[in-house]
Amino acid sequence: MQLNATDQGYIYGIYFDPVVRTEFEKSGLSHVGDERWYGYSVNVDPVFKDSSGSPNGALVMQWHGNGDACDTTRSPHLGIMVTVDMRWRIQNIHDPNPCTVQEHGGSTNVRNDWYAGNVEKGKWVDWVVYAKWSYRSDGVLKIWKDGKLVVERNGPNAYNDQPPEILKWGVYNSWWNAHAPASTDKLITYVDEIRIGDANSSYAEVAPPGSPPPTTDTTPPSTPTNLTATAQSSSQINLSWTASTASLSVGVDQSTYTYTYKDIYIWKNNQWQKLSNLQGTLIYENKWYRGTVTLANLPLTSQELSQGSFIAAYVATWTGQWKIGCRTQACTGNDSGKWSLMRIRKQ
Repeated sequence: MQLNATDQGYIYGIYFDPVVRTEFEKSGLSHVGDERWYGYSVNVDPVFKDSSGSPNGALVMQWHGNGDACDTTRSPHLGIMVTVDMRWRIQNIHDPNPCTVQEHGGSTNVRNDWYAGNVEKGKWVDWVVYAKWSYRSDGVLKIWKDGKLVVERNGPNAYNDQPPEILKWGVYNSWWNAHAPASTDKLITYVDEIRIGDANSSYAEVAPPGSPPPTTDTTPPSTPTNLTATAQSSSQINLSWTASTASLSVGVDQSTYTYTYKDIYIWKNNQWQKLSNLQGTLIYENKWYRGTVTLANLPLTSQELSQGSFIAAYVATWTGQWKIGCRTQACTGNDSGKWSLMRIRKQ
């Protein structure tokens, strides 16, 4: 599949889209309520380059609802994409309303995003997806990348639609025409080994040949150290230790795209202290983290974690326009430009 910067749109199947795409599609594979297994391999060509600035990235596989007559234009309820900074991004959207009339910022339209590592150009990547499609709480979504479980979610994962979904694979970038990329940009992907199974199928049946067996995250937290025991009386012994390292993530918003300013603070010793050991992808002159920012090895003792502390971060969101430091949904005047406060406490 190849998309050039000079392309102006493709016709595929019986559907025309004036925004640039080059895709194959197959309709009628599932309805809401069905269980399905999907497997395929994708290879991002070494010449792949996207300077469009899209906050979404280029979709390389998408599960798209046909929609009911009352629905407006919508994003796919599940998409696997390549971001402009060359990371794998997975997005899932759900809405229980029979008519989805406001996709961005709607009160019941919820987005969930995951990142699955950097894209290695020229390398085949095997994907396996298991879904029980539902707009209710009984939905299930599991996604493996090269055998590693990268998404596991129980709960709603689809629109409330009657028509069957459409499976599309290839390249689609909604910003390609409106935000003209460099004339030398090319989005080229290769797709192979597509397999689809019903509720009676399995990982092994749909996984591309040679794909690693499925795994889950089995890495335990680090072991507490410096354990000491002090006898206080004949019936009491006090234990103390250096707690295992604690980490958390900030900057995730299920309904919009989020960016977190590079300086994040923790309340410790009655003052705000800037955190180090931040893990994430810096963009925009290395000032903003895109997506999830992991705060690794928080400098808190076990006692401090038990008592609780606070994290302060400055967050920007994109919902068709920039909203910075919002305290309310209106995000105007004194309701904007605020730092977000997160309390952390060991339970």
